[in-house]
Amino acid sequence: MTRLFTRLKTMLGLKANKVLSNENAETLNDTALIQNFAQNPTQLILLDELDSVIENVALELSHVSTSKKRQLALLNRLDMMLQTIEKYQDEVPILSSTRSTIVLVKLTYLERKSDFFNSDEILDAVEKHKSSIQFGNYQKQVQRIRKKALSKKLNSVCQDEGLLWFQQRVDIENMNLAEVNVFFNWYNDKNIPQALEIVRLGKQQILEQIRKDITKEANALVRTYPWLEKLLHKKEAILGKGKSGIVLESAKSNTVIKIYHSGDIPSLISEFNTHADFRDAIRYGKLARTAYGNPFVPDWVQIPDIYQIPNPAATKVWERTYLMDRVKGVTLKRWVYLKLNEYQSKLKPFTTSEIQSLSEIEFEELLEKRNLLHYFVYRTLPLKAKNELLPEVFFKAFENDPIRTKGLQQALEYLRDEHQLVHKDLHWKNILIGDKGKVYLIDFAP
Repeated sequence: MTRLFTRLKTMLGLKANKVLSNENAETLNDTALIQNFAQNPTQLILLDELDSVIENVALELSHVSTSKKRQLALLNRLDMMLQTIEKYQDEVPILSSTRSTIVLVKLTYLERKSDFFNSDEILDAVEKHKSSIQFGNYQKQVQRIRKKALSKKLNSVCQDEGLLWFQQRVDIENMNLAEVNVFFNWYNDKNIPQALEIVRLGKQQILEQIRKDITKEANALVRTYPWLEKLLHKKEAILGKGKSGIVLESAKSNTVIKIYHSGDIPSLISEFNTHADFRDAIRYGKLARTAYGNPFVPDWVQIPDIYQIPNPAATKVWERTYLMDRVKGVTLKRWVYLKLNEYQSKLKPFTTSEIQSLSEIEFEELLEKRNLLHYFVYRTLPLKAKNELLPEVFFKAFENDPIRTKGLQQALEYLRDEHQLVHKDLHWKNILIGDKGKVYLIDFAP
């Protein structure tokens, strides 16, 4: 029996050595192929052969039947290729493309097979190729990999251990957006007092990035339309933007400027006329009386005034813009995030006062940075009067104020029945809540 076990052990040892020998042979062949091409860079057939080898490694890595041990051997094989390429890529620049392909294979594998490794192994693997990653367009993929690895670790350990580990693995002073979001999502569940400094730095990083993005966009706008600058309160004057246009802070007090992205003059004039029709109809509705003596339109329903009609023959940006009253308040969208817990909790650890201090464009950018821009797909509830819709969040935001919800419904019904006016783009960014609780309707699609 002892002899049998000894024989089996020997056979298994030979088999293991054979596997090891095969893997060493593969690595030696890869190295020889790269060296051969580096010495004969005009022999592109050698480069094609190398690309074929990398493709076969990628296929084997992705195959479900490949054992973890074999996968690790293949990853090591790719690492050896990278080391060899780094020796020759300055002399043979075309090898940098091959290096990029190998890095992409490794990153794709790490993203797909992250459950095979612990968080530290994944982060170490990414860090190992930091120099190569910088030369390729891999930042989003790397952020996804790091984000998943960080979340996995933080949610698998106690809060004190998680906090210490995060501080060791992340450059706290220079956190990127993915790292900030991972930490905020974890912190919101734990609410750890010791983490307040990281929270402060994370908020600072997000707000700095928001202002940087807005400034960049504003500067690009002024470069495109240099004559626009004299109409603005300041260069970084973007207040909001939508599908068709951008709203900017005007140099004229208490007004805003709207310009169309495309410079579509007929659409702009059409919207202007529609806006004026709604404004006048609202005024008539406040004067007209129901059988009970009440106005058809409550005093708190408003349409901002417009001051300038665009010129159909416009050739300059200020000739195809219009000025409108600036509303002091917030969009229904931000109102909802401030008033309803199910929305408000998603923006933590930002406080109510911090959210209120933002401009509308900064608020929208904050939602984007926190991956909330499309988080809530709100539904609409049809009014009793047909062909008119109100966002459901309006009813939620004012569920304790039936006079307001009923009053806006009544005003919209009046506009449709008496003036044949229907708002074609009524959503939670086109309903503004003023400082004194007035409700403003804006952005009347042409």
